[in-house]
Amino acid sequence: MPFNPSAIDGALEIARSEEVNPNDIDQVTVHTSRQPWKRRICLCPQDGPANGLRYSIPYAVAVALLRRKVILSDFDANKLGIRRS
Repeated sequence: MPFNPSAIDGALEIARSEEVNPNDIDQVTVHTSRQPWKRRICLCPQDGPANGLRYSIPYAVAVALLRRKVILSDFDANKLGIRRS
């Protein structure tokens, strides 16, 4: 499960309400609290790039804007060809 549902929800809301064309996007800025990231460091084991996808706001927001939906398999390392370390 991705760790950044607020960023995903925000990107989906903008993409749907503004009819955003992904090709027109130059940059996205997401403001978030630091608190969840402190908790992640304490509770989540490191698992290389595969684990990083679940915590990557840039990746999750990009998926939301490009596909206008985000599903669990978007974070599946095997599907994306990422080898676990």
